[in-house]
Amino acid sequence: MNKPSKASNLILFSFFLILSISAVMTELFRTPTAQKFNLDNYAFVFKKDDFKDLSKIVFKNSLGIFHLNKSKDQVISPWELKFPRDLPARKETIKSIINSLQSLKIRKIYKRDAINISNFSLNPPLMELKITDQEKNQMQIELGLVDSITNSTYIALKDQDIIYQIDSISFPLEKIDLSDFIETKIFSTPPKEIKTFKLFQRVGRTRKIRKISISKDKQNVWKNSRGQKFNSSSSIEVLNKFLNLKSTIILDEVTEKLEKKIERYTKSPLYSIIIRERKGSEIEYKVSSLITSLPGIKMEKGQYFIVKASNRKFPFLVHKDSYSIFSLRENQIQRQRI
Repeated sequence: MNKPSKASNLILFSFFLILSISAVMTELFRTPTAQKFNLDNYAFVFKKDDFKDLSKIVFKNSLGIFHLNKSKDQVISPWELKFPRDLPARKETIKSIINSLQSLKIRKIYKRDAINISNFSLNPPLMELKITDQEKNQMQIELGLVDSITNSTYIALKDQDIIYQIDSISFPLEKIDLSDFIETKIFSTPPKEIKTFKLFQRVGRTRKIRKISISKDKQNVWKNSRGQKFNSSSSIEVLNKFLNLKSTIILDEVTEKLEKKIERYTKSPLYSIIIRERKGSEIEYKVSSLITSLPGIKMEKGQYFIVKASNRKFPFLVHKDSYSIFSLRENQIQRQRI
């Protein structure tokens, strides 16, 4: 009986080796298979109550990690940014994040196994969101691959063994950075909560003249200090010009040298504003003249001014493009020439 040749053995071994490698590669790179679920029971990823009464949010994407806490007093904003900086947070950004997640409709559901986790870029996830409610219940959301061809993305919850394929999220979560979370508005009182608004200008070293003094009576009619009625829409328009003022830089990293310079600029401000709210509290805003320089701050000479608010922890640096609003006078409101 003839013995098999070495060449035959080698061919046979090679054949089995190729088959084995092919089987392994097929398993590793197989197309993910959607699981059969009754999607009537899984119409949306989240329930409405999942984002109710939140107390903490931790958001992570390629641009950073951001920690937010619900504000206790909610004077400036309902939310506070705690990391990487300690500042009032922009409520519109948080609202947009939550709204974009609340209505996520499910296309398909996949098993959460090692292959699908890898294929859908969930190890590690491209973005993460950890939310905590007032009862200390937590939910951790992981966002993976964004498929531009099918206009979809993949999302998983930390405590579930499934992966959801959903329509692409309308709000660009991957582009959110620190600037999107910081509240840059300087004035914190909405127009309907303002009882009295006064604008003063310094003349000479110490004397102040009153440029605007308007208040709301019991019938919510705006009047000046002499009791003359003002057009409501004109009054609100003027108030909004001030209330929409935004800072270029928040001076929250203040050295002793910088603090002294800020104090020098605002000790005898060129303009000052006093707002009395309906609830009785009074807020003062000191506005410097255009400044030349600040220690440790890169800025052009004469292009910025400082605003210091009595209810804010840190002062603001504002570009001179907004300086013209302080030239408004009371008679402009009366004549509706704003």
